Amino acid sequence: MDGSMVRVMFSWANVATSSNERVKQRLALFHGVVPIYMEFSEDAEETFSRAIKLLVNKSSVKDGQYVTLVQSGAQPIWRRHSTHHIQVRKVQS
Repeated sequence: MDGSMVRVMFSWANVATSSNERVKQRLALFHGVVPIYMEFSEDAEETFSRAIKLLVNKSSVKDGQYVTLVQSGAQPIWRRHSTHHIQVRKVQS
């Protein structure tokens, strides 16, 4: 690997959404991350769509940009027996 995907991902805006206020506060400690609180749905697809709409409304992303959506399960991402989703989407408002 030459790291090109990592360079592309880190050139994008680093915005993190959380439905937990304490997690949002912890995310603020990471350099370059802008945490945003939002309610999550039981349906991952609905949550992803709402997150993109929220980011467009806050002018954090623009039509045509790519976003990486990561949803971790109930357990931290390095633990077993949990479901995690990672998607790359083109913003289409």
